[in-house]
This record gives sequence, C-alpha cells and structure tokens, in this order.
Amino acid sequence: MVSETKKKNTKRACIGLFLGLFVLGGCGSESPFSETDPHMSSLALHKDGSVSAELVDEFGEAYYSEEELEGRIAQELGQFNEAQGEGAASLEGHGLSGSEMHVQLSFRDAEAFDAYMPEELFGGNVQGAFDAGFSFDQALAYADEPRHVIGKNELMNMADEKILILKGKMRVSVPGKILYYTQGMERTAADTLQPTEEGEYFIIYQ
Repeated sequence: MVSETKKKNTKRACIGLFLGLFVLGGCGSESPFSETDPHMSSLALHKDGSVSAELVDEFGEAYYSEEELEGRIAQELGQFNEAQGEGAASLEGHGLSGSEMHVQLSFRDAEAFDAYMPEELFGGNVQGAFDAGFSFDQALAYADEPRHVIGKNELMNMADEKILILKGKMRVSVPGKILYYTQGMERTAADTLQPTEEGEYFIIYQ
C-alpha cells in the first residue's frame, strides 16, 4: 500500500491528466452507462472486486492529437501502476459525445480506484468499514421502502453485510440487490443509485 502522501500526489496527477483530456479528441468503447445517464460520471463495482468508471466533463477546443492523448494517458497510468502494482488501472476507451469528453477506466479493486481518483471509495463489509474509521452516523433508507430509515445502531448489527462507500458524486452500480442506502441518493435500478449532490454515501447490498 502506498503512503498517504504518495496517494495524494497520485490523485493530484490524475486530476491534472483528466482536466487535460477535455481539450482532446479520440474514440472509445461503448459505456454501460451511456444510454441511461450520459452526463454524469459513473462507477460500477463488479463481482470480482474490480471497478470500472466513466468520467464525463465538458471539453474545449482541441489542441492535441489522439496520439498525444494516448501517450499522456499511458505515461500517467504507467507511473500509477509502478506505485500500485501492475494492472492496478487501465484505459478502456475515450471519446467525444456532443460537447462532452467521456473517459473509461478500469481498476483492479476499490483500493486502486481510491488511490487514483479524487473521489474516495471503500468496498468490503460493514465491519471493515467501521475498522477503517468511517463514521456510522448515517441515516440509511430501506431500498424497498425508502420511508423506513435505519441509523447507527442497526448498521452496527450488520457486520458481515457488503458495503460500498463513496465520497463524491458519481452514479454507482453494485453487483447485487441494494438493501439500504444513504439518504440523498436516487435509486434508478435494483443495483444502481445516483447521488443528488456531493457527499458521503453508504450502500449496503446483497
């Protein structure tokens, strides 16, 4: 595991790269989110623990060629993978959609995503989240009846339940049925939630 200083430096490098992408052009693969919500950055946690992400933002006038774009990405990912280990992150595609740039990345696990992205991400079980120091002072809505809300006491009794925690604002998909989620998210499918604003979000799922 990298130090907190190295992790923060890596995240700053990532942010610089990503902002640079929005003055570039290119082509990319089809995104699992492109039809359902093409304007919000998204992440998907998979059954094997890997994470895929699509980053979306406005772009300006094109200043670089596609070859230069790919070279910059390769350099950034190479440096990141040196620190995190081979295969920690990879570029899956990039392309323009109207006035937006879409960049698709894959990560070995939630820890690699957390190390690379400005958003924070934790994947594991409830006990692991508690041990990692996350505050359980949360109001979580029951997915099948959002008016029913649970709090810290109920959450502490779910030690072995799977949990994904996001600090940021990204559309989130998990590999199972969502049971509870932090208020302030909109459930768009049995396995998908969309936050309404920046925040810290807990998602408990089967």
